[in-house]
Amino acid sequence: MWRRSCDLAEAIGTHRPSYEQIRRLVHREREIHDLPGSIDVVADVLFRVQSPLHAMDELIERSLVRQTHREIAMRERGWRPQA
Repeated sequence: MWRRSCDLAEAIGTHRPSYEQIRRLVHREREIHDLPGSIDVVADVLFRVQSPLHAMDELIERSLVRQTHREIAMRERGWRPQA
């Protein structure tokens, strides 16, 4: 991923990203992708594993966690080295 990013940066004429920055972005994207989705909670309610009220609380919590991860990722994506 880092090598591809460096090639792209050179192709468009910008600074090459640091290995550490690309590593952070990849880890953040994986964290967001690995968060359980709402379909898991819906299946639990359908199969009566948990109550609908508990499921709603869990969906809200998961939504807030996802939103926080997305905000952090957007800040990291917008990071630019200071000239």
